[in-house]
Amino acid sequence: MLYVIIENPKKRKGGNQRKEVLCIAVAQLHSQLELQYGGLQADFDNLRAQMDEEAEGAATLRTQLQKSQAEYQTLKSKYDKDVSARADEFDELKSVSLINN
Repeated sequence: MLYVIIENPKKRKGGNQRKEVLCIAVAQLHSQLELQYGGLQADFDNLRAQMDEEAEGAATLRTQLQKSQAEYQTLKSKYDKDVSARADEFDELKSVSLINN
């Protein structure tokens, strides 16, 4: 635990000693704050790097999704045309079969 002794300006006895204790306490507090700041800065940098990586991954996934959706639409259109053509063929064969019977 850190104790800070503040000098009473009315008391002059031992003033230098109290000032030294205060200076040491302030220096220790400053040192602790610098360490905490350094740790927080490192945490922030790590989180930012993680966020950037995840953003890149999300962008890659969006691109892949768009490509997959375009491919799906292409294949769907192709097979819809194929099914329609086969249905027409079937109807034609069916009508020819009915006429011949």
